[in-house]
Amino acid sequence: MGDGTRTDHGTPTLVTGVLSWQLVVPGSGFISPIGGGSPDFAYTCGLNTDDRLYCWGTSTVQRFGLTPVALATNRRFQSVKAADFHTCALTLSGAALCWGQNADGELGTGGSNTATPTAVAGGHTFSVVSVPLLGQHSCGVTTDHHAFCWGDNGSGQLGDGTQGTDRPTPVAVVGPA
Repeated sequence: MGDGTRTDHGTPTLVTGVLSWQLVVPGSGFISPIGGGSPDFAYTCGLNTDDRLYCWGTSTVQRFGLTPVALATNRRFQSVKAADFHTCALTLSGAALCWGQNADGELGTGGSNTATPTAVAGGHTFSVVSVPLLGQHSCGVTTDHHAFCWGDNGSGQLGDGTQGTDRPTPVAVVGPA
């Protein structure tokens, strides 16, 4: 909840701190997303009105805390997207940073799980970055209008003309044949 307690609330509850928010996004993971069950972790990330990134709760790789914790404090952000197991944010300068679980390359860093926002490989400048709620991949559109995706490609969802080969770093989405 971000209010400094572990108490469930049936009504809206103010997030602790003197921060003014422009955006908050929930993320959660389920032991079994099919058939219900309760989350084995839950977290929220948000951007304050000074374009700073904060998270609270527990993710797959980090216990943030019961109140907002500043992440990547030397950077400013324009957006943040949270999925079940990973999160990506876009800096004001267009760099995509991701963190969380990286089982299928969904962070785009070429590395392993990380609790620290880490730059997506390739040096691209993005105008948009997106993560699907129930997916283990991510995509972005660059400022020169090219689409890139990375992560799980079991169903061909990366759009690079292949299927079944996960991509730990961004690959270009190909046009129609």
